[in-house]
Amino acid sequence: QCLAAHKLFQDNKGNILYFSKENNSNGCVNTVDLSYPSAPLFLLYNTTLLKGMIRSILDYCQSEQWGFADFAAGSPLPVVAIGKNAFKDRNKEKYVKLPASLRLLENKAFHDCYGLRELEIPEGVAIIGNACFSYCGELTEIYLPISLRKMGEDAFSECNKLKRIEIPPNVDVIPSGCFSRCSQLTEVIFPNGLKEVGMFAFFDCHELRQVILPDGVVRVRGSAFTDCSPEAELVVRENTATHRALERGGYFNVKEKFDIFHPFSGPGRPKVKIIP
Repeated sequence: QCLAAHKLFQDNKGNILYFSKENNSNGCVNTVDLSYPSAPLFLLYNTTLLKGMIRSILDYCQSEQWGFADFAAGSPLPVVAIGKNAFKDRNKEKYVKLPASLRLLENKAFHDCYGLRELEIPEGVAIIGNACFSYCGELTEIYLPISLRKMGEDAFSECNKLKRIEIPPNVDVIPSGCFSRCSQLTEVIFPNGLKEVGMFAFFDCHELRQVILPDGVVRVRGSAFTDCSPEAELVVRENTATHRALERGGYFNVKEKFDIFHPFSGPGRPKVKIIP
């Protein structure tokens, strides 16, 4: 049956061509979905026929009609995503250089890579998934590209040695738990376009002493900055969207502008400092 589905030819250079043909469907000739399952027989009994089977396929891959000639010529297809759990629990890598073609880091791609110390995410990456770098306990430095638009929940939670982070300008939401329990985080630079800080976003960041929120924040969710440093303060400008959002959320008593008054806040809640 396998042999009957093929016919032998010769090209204009004298090379053997061995074409398969579908008996049903639309009668396509020399398609890889037929060549693949029939290949073991020819690998075992006649490799010359197998070469004739794949020769025209490879020629087509190198032609302009296919559109991926670089790949066929030996250049690998670009890596555009690192999948879910791809490097999870790997502890040997200390530094990872990601390809410039990358666009997406999926959920838990580097979760619990405890040996990872330094990471530069290339320009072009738009999305970092949930818990992507959570529990990377040795990570001290990370660069977030300007192209980044979205970070997932708990994306950098429990990165205990991370000290500084600058949020790129296209990120308008810091999701729940994003930097929670980053116990050595001392500085966060927020983009001017920030709209929301999620619940527990910076929870238990013991060394975070001052947070300067941009003027356009419309929502700061419960316990976003709970259990930061005892000296921690949120700095906001008076009569801005951020100021009004904190008032609506009950973050401080209007008469005592430096006191937190929020039902979700714990004993480590920061003070709010209003500036002109």
